[in-house]
Amino acid sequence: MAAGLLSETGGPVQAQALPVTPPASPATRLIPLPPTRAATEQQRPGPQTLLPPARRLGIAVVGLGNLALAEVIPALGQTQYCKLAALVSGSPDKAGEVAAQHGLPARSVYSYGNYDAIRNNPDVDIIYIILPNSMHAEYTVRGVHRAGRPGRQAHPVREADGDLVRGVPAND
Repeated sequence: MAAGLLSETGGPVQAQALPVTPPASPATRLIPLPPTRAATEQQRPGPQTLLPPARRLGIAVVGLGNLALAEVIPALGQTQYCKLAALVSGSPDKAGEVAAQHGLPARSVYSYGNYDAIRNNPDVDIIYIILPNSMHAEYTVRGVHRAGRPGRQAHPVREADGDLVRGVPAND
């Protein structure tokens, strides 16, 4: 009872229990957001039927910069025919964190120093090189040619990259 409070009839005010509503679960607590696409934009088709992971091509992403983290790796999670199979980075902490987020085992995380060992990873079918231009030729030769795997680069290998690219076809 609250001290000094009187009801309209002059008697003391009785405390009443208020109904308690349990907090909504995260799934039911929706925050309304404005539409991200105009009604006139072409709508995307629904989700694709993905192949089982064992039948998808394994992609090794070399370089964990913005393009890899913001575009390539998320896109691999939505593709029907490919999957993320390995990561190569100069930062072991970053590579380990990204691997954990995407369910990759520690054996599929490589540094630039042990990159040549990627040839022994049976999950890797294709190497996607997303490095600064000055590193393209070296990692194309080391990964694609020495490992005998097909590769794709974010930029074509140029003749100006020097002797390392002799016999390396440019990706147009």
